[in-house]
Amino acid sequence: MFALFLAGLVVPAPSVIVALYGNLQAVGLIDNRIGVILPQAALLMPFSVFMMRTVMQDVPDELVEAAVMDGAGLLKIFLTIVVPVVKPGLMSLGLIVFLFAWQEYLLPLVVFQTESLKPLTVGAASLQGRYGVDYGGIAAAGLIAFAPLVVLFLAMQRSFVRGLTAGAVK
Repeated sequence: MFALFLAGLVVPAPSVIVALYGNLQAVGLIDNRIGVILPQAALLMPFSVFMMRTVMQDVPDELVEAAVMDGAGLLKIFLTIVVPVVKPGLMSLGLIVFLFAWQEYLLPLVVFQTESLKPLTVGAASLQGRYGVDYGGIAAAGLIAFAPLVVLFLAMQRSFVRGLTAGAVK
């Protein structure tokens, strides 16, 4: 099963965009936010599984075994022991997935036709016209797109570094 997820890492999103568009059109998800959210989640799933597998392998077996000996159920073991241990990895994964989704350009460009639905990345590209470029607008869009990323990273910096180094050393 893990090998199938790894195979998903080598499939670039642009290579499936034509088939994806046909499927979304058949289901009626063109020009719909769900039409971007579901494929984006599916495209980020292989990386997420790969990263969380390495983080979960860092959970000491002794902790889980001790909880089983104490009579804890699977849900209690997961919520009270595993989740706190892997919390930095979960937070890092959340930040990385947010960054990938935030900077996505091709999928929203293809799926959205209504201007009000288009995200900042696609909207900023429309500021470059055939006969001129709105440099001030592009600079403002770049700042607006960049500011939330910096704030989010600074807020989660400690967990991000801890989460990325989890699983790096045995």
